[in-house]
Amino acid sequence: MLLIPLALYLNCFLPQGDNGYKGSSQIKADRVITGTLIDIPVKLPDCGVFCYVVACRLKESITNKTVILFIPCPELYGKDFFKKDRLYEAHLLPDESKYKDCVKSNRFQGQKAPLYYVDDIKKMENK
Repeated sequence: MLLIPLALYLNCFLPQGDNGYKGSSQIKADRVITGTLIDIPVKLPDCGVFCYVVACRLKESITNKTVILFIPCPELYGKDFFKKDRLYEAHLLPDESKYKDCVKSNRFQGQKAPLYYVDDIKKMENK
């Protein structure tokens, strides 16, 4: 009985592809970007049995372009860590291999924006 709702729920969060943006998730190792969060990650069940990777958008400080970040287990950063219009520094992974087995939630699928996987993210002082 529990399996049917769980299967329906997970069907909404299966791997989403590359957003139609050529070169998504393929970056040089050890890249760091700084920018302002346009929106915060959606609330999902806490990581535990499943690993969740949740998409949010960030406006890069240098290029002023919007990128999509996949953030693993956002609840581990704390209740009030993610705030809209706050400045963050994101350490990016060169590809999605670290999170290939995670359930992905990407509400921005179809948007033409680079998509990156985050290894770590830190709040910065707003200027």
